[in-house]
Amino acid sequence: MQDISLKEAADALQMSVSTLRRWCDQLEAAGYSFEQSVGGRRRLQAGDIGKLKELQLLQDKDKVPLEEACEMLVIRAVPNETVIDVSAFEQALLLFPKTLYWDGREAAYASLLKEWEQLKKRLGQTESLLEVQQR
Repeated sequence: MQDISLKEAADALQMSVSTLRRWCDQLEAAGYSFEQSVGGRRRLQAGDIGKLKELQLLQDKDKVPLEEACEMLVIRAVPNETVIDVSAFEQALLLFPKTLYWDGREAAYASLLKEWEQLKKRLGQTESLLEVQQR
């Protein structure tokens, strides 16, 4: 697939690059993920342009606020049965005794706490998606 620059996408959608960036940021905040380059920059694909066009229609035609429109688009992309990957937390639990022995209490606790916080974040995102879907 060929990457589409922000400028090309903005031209295709007839909007400014700064508006496109704001929309992409809002989509990511709602849980949508864009391909990224090694340096962490967004790499837009044809499918992303389609999503952005849907977002544009929701905003212009249906007058749906940006944040709500983004959540609606992300929910459409999420299958009905959402699976949460708990393997990283499971791994941290299994490694806890070794980490405790080799790295000490603070490092073992910090590692486990980090994975727990990430798991809670993933669960929270799923719950918020389900709440919006039920509206």
